[in-house]
Amino acid sequence: MSAYITLFFNDKKQDGDNLPLYQNGKVKFDETITLQAGKFYEIALWKKTENKNGDAMNAVSIKIDESDYWNSKQSETETAPISNPHENIPF
Repeated sequence: MSAYITLFFNDKKQDGDNLPLYQNGKVKFDETITLQAGKFYEIALWKKTENKNGDAMNAVSIKIDESDYWNSKQSETETAPISNPHENIPF
C-alpha cells in the first residue's frame, strides 16, 4: 500500500494569516486507504519544481507506505518467547 499526495503552493497565503503554505482541495484515491493502528509507516516528502512535462510548478509530494522493516521487527518481538532469566543459572 503506497499512497502519494501532492500539495500545491497556496497563492492566497499572506504573511501572518492562518492559511496553509501548501494544500490540495481535490484529492481522489484510486482505492481505499486504511492506516491501521499499531502498524509502522514510512512517510517521505519531496519538493517539486517542475511537472512531468517540464513546466514550472511549486508543490510538494508526500508518500505514505507501510514500513516492512519496522513491522517485521515488531512481529518478531511479539512472537519471541519470553525466557525466564533464572532458567540458565548454573547453580
